[in-house]
Amino acid sequence: MRAGAHAAVAGTAPIGDDGSTVGPGDVHAQTVRCFDIAERALAEAGASLADVTRTRMMLTDIHPLGGGGPRPQ
Repeated sequence: MRAGAHAAVAGTAPIGDDGSTVGPGDVHAQTVRCFDIAERALAEAGASLADVTRTRMMLTDIHPLGGGGPRPQ
């Protein structure tokens, strides 16, 4: 959604183009997929990941990350 100079992307989930979950059990693959979806949505609004000021992610189990995770490239 774009409102003036602001664009918002919400509700991304690691869902592939075929409707299946991307990377079951692989938080990195799922995070990359979510960023890919957000990047496309931002592009449609005339923005890019360089314009992002905040991200938020929800986890069902943080233990595999040791309290944090790899930064998607």
